[in-house]
Amino acid sequence: MNINTNPAGTVPVLVDITGNEIHIQELIETTEGLALNDRGVFSLLGTVREAQIAGAREGSLINGWWWESEGYSGEAKTKAAAIAAMLTDADYTQATLTDTIPDLLTGWDGAA
Repeated sequence: MNINTNPAGTVPVLVDITGNEIHIQELIETTEGLALNDRGVFSLLGTVREAQIAGAREGSLINGWWWESEGYSGEAKTKAAAIAAMLTDADYTQATLTDTIPDLLTGWDGAA
């Protein structure tokens, strides 16, 4: 059974949020679900910060979030929406709790 929960053309990732820095680790799809890439490490995707952004009415400002990633930027009403926009812009999809990530240590007895 091949589990593919990702929109076409996107890469599934684990997301780590440390302060305002957003780090990702790419995953690979297997017949069992998603798994860590053997060369995978967390890398910086971009940053988010709270900011005053333009409101619906001309000249009005609201509290929102500004994101920057790989030369691109945007704004959103919430931190979660800013992170989602950043991931979408870079063609990534965040792995969800229902995605299967096989236990990489199954069968390992600890002996080196």
